[in-house]
Amino acid sequence: MQSFQMALEERNFRILDVLIDLTQKMVEGELLQLAKIGRMTSPRRCAATGAYKTACLFSGCARLGAV
Repeated sequence: MQSFQMALEERNFRILDVLIDLTQKMVEGELLQLAKIGRMTSPRRCAATGAYKTACLFSGCARLGAV
């Protein structure tokens, strides 16, 4: 939330776009994970969930650094 606030204060909409995309994907990943609680899952689906959460976070941080 602090990142959103800082981007708004600076009126940097490129940063806001990255933060919005990043947050949206991470929330989708969390919802996918919650839907799978107590169920068996394949390694492929587990990796897909990780891509939504961890990999997306790392990617977003790299994009923010570039912006």
